[in-house]
This record gives sequence, structure tokens and C-alpha cells, in this order.
Amino acid sequence: MRWTVSAAFALLVLAAVSGLAADLKDDPGGFDGVWWGTSALEMSGLALIREQADFNTFTRPGVPPSVCDITPERVKYQFFKDRLNLVIVNYRGKETHDTLVACALRRYGPIPPMKPRTLLRVDWDGPATIVSLTYDPYTEEGTLSFASRSINEELFERLELIPDR
Repeated sequence: MRWTVSAAFALLVLAAVSGLAADLKDDPGGFDGVWWGTSALEMSGLALIREQADFNTFTRPGVPPSVCDITPERVKYQFFKDRLNLVIVNYRGKETHDTLVACALRRYGPIPPMKPRTLLRVDWDGPATIVSLTYDPYTEEGTLSFASRSINEELFERLELIPDR
């Protein structure tokens, strides 16, 4: 069970690597002013929604914080060994997606030219943060995620996905 959670997380991050990638402009080093590696105890107002092995996932009750000009449906904060390592922002709707894409391009940087008119997946890679934007036009559901590069590398090494250095 413990490795199942880790493997599922690694697959999520590996999926990010397989999409359209760009350099992250102005790496935030965390999410919404909270640095990667911050303990859940240091963040006020969190409600535990899932506890499994070394992973704890929280949300904040009430209206989620505005993210890049949108109000998401939900924001989840994942901690690995009590260190913030992943934030998942869920949103819905084509108009919301278009607003988010425009803001993300301004805030996180340009992406390589592409043929499809609708941006379905893009990743911005920074020194401390990986930002991933995914959208499904059929369900009109999207996800904007922020992940800690160093904690992800630790997880990959733990799962033996990165060779020994």
C-alpha cells in the first residue's frame, strides 16, 4: 500500500515530464507564499482529507484562494513526511481554462509554438518548482499543479527511478 501511493505520485510527476515543457519564469519556490518543505503544522486552517503512509493531503475549508485570476473549485495540499511537496488546484469550465492559460503564460512564461488551438497540457520547469497545467475539453475539468523539484527527486530516488549519482 505504501509503495502504491508513492508509485501513483511518481506516475503523476512522470506524466508531467511527457507533456509540452517550457522554462519557468520567476520560480515561486512554493505556493501562495508557502515554501516547499513547510510543515503542515506551520499552515493554519488545514483540514486533513487523506492520510496514507508518508503522504498527508489537506484542504482549507471555505472558498479556495484565488489562483492566477480564477477561483478554483478546490485546492489540495500534499505533504510528504510532513513537508509541503505538491499543491493541486482543480477548476472547471472552458472560460475558466482560457483565463487561467492567459494568466499562466504571463506569470510562468511562454511555451513553444504548437498546432492545437486548445492548450491541453503544458509544464513549466524551474529550479525549485514544476508547474503543470492539464485540461480535458470533454469534461471541461482542469488541474494546475505546483510540485517541489527537490522533494520529487527524493521520491524518484526512493522508487529507484533515478540512478544513483
